[in-house]
Amino acid sequence: MTQIRLDPVTREPVIMAGGRRVRPMDLPNSSVYLKAEESCPFCPGNEDQTPPEIDSLSRNGAWVTRTFTNKFPVCDEEEYELVKEDGLFLELHQTGIHQVIIDNPDHKKNFFNMMQTEMEDLLNTYQRRMSELSKDLTLEYILLFKNYRKQGGASLYHPHTQIIGTPFIPPLLKRELSGYQDYYRNTGKCVYCEMIARELGCEREVIVSKNFLVLAPFASRFPYETWVLPVNHQANFVNLQPDEVIELAAIVSDLFGKYFAVLGNFPYNLYLHNISNRDAGFTDYHWHLEIVPRLSTLAGFEIGGGSMVNTVLPEDASIRLKGGGIRE
Repeated sequence: MTQIRLDPVTREPVIMAGGRRVRPMDLPNSSVYLKAEESCPFCPGNEDQTPPEIDSLSRNGAWVTRTFTNKFPVCDEEEYELVKEDGLFLELHQTGIHQVIIDNPDHKKNFFNMMQTEMEDLLNTYQRRMSELSKDLTLEYILLFKNYRKQGGASLYHPHTQIIGTPFIPPLLKRELSGYQDYYRNTGKCVYCEMIARELGCEREVIVSKNFLVLAPFASRFPYETWVLPVNHQANFVNLQPDEVIELAAIVSDLFGKYFAVLGNFPYNLYLHNISNRDAGFTDYHWHLEIVPRLSTLAGFEIGGGSMVNTVLPEDASIRLKGGGIRE
């Protein structure tokens, strides 16, 4: 059983998921990577080692992406609701979802070496799963994310993506949605559209296409952090048109090619910040992907104070990713 507990001071939710302590790990060191295929539960032929399939995309009789419920979920899917409160501590037991998407049947395929058509298949799967889960109005927020390599939080090597749907808006997303709303209330404009207008053609721009911009954000929290944003205002990733999905696949593939040239096969987190699933007072947003390389370890100041320290200026990160040198 998982719990959602509210901090007695901030009232921000924290998920208690003790069951995840026993989830399998095959990433103790790099030598395991090449030995894990036969026993990998995510590889073709081992489908009986995962929960039943929820969704799949197949070609020529074989799956190319595959989705199932996480065996060690952050959120339970049981339909119950229980509230315990004693005036100081509040504990909620509410339904949620936690699903796993296998990016590719190939154990060694990842964002650094996937073909663009394979990236298109995966993005189409992302869109299809997000669309399906958005019908569940018990979920207030749906977060799609990737943990890559052990330092990025992955417990299994075979590249995969996860989706967690929660009955609350996670604190960071709530601050983003509130900030977006405040800016719009004060100016009548979208803060992300304003950001895009300022960054196009400027030093933090990394890649630009007809419909998308990749930038190293002005206040990057992590070295080489990048965002991928639709140039034209769009609140919901689900509303991407087929030609836009193809273009986005090309952009993401290009970005990870640039990343590999500079940083190699590095650990990272990728996540999709989207509009809330229910209105919840947030009627608009500007969806975007955030890619966070995990090149450094959070230390006392970051964890104890809540303020991030970034050792690579975004302007330098942009130059290097575009193939330039180091700014003097």
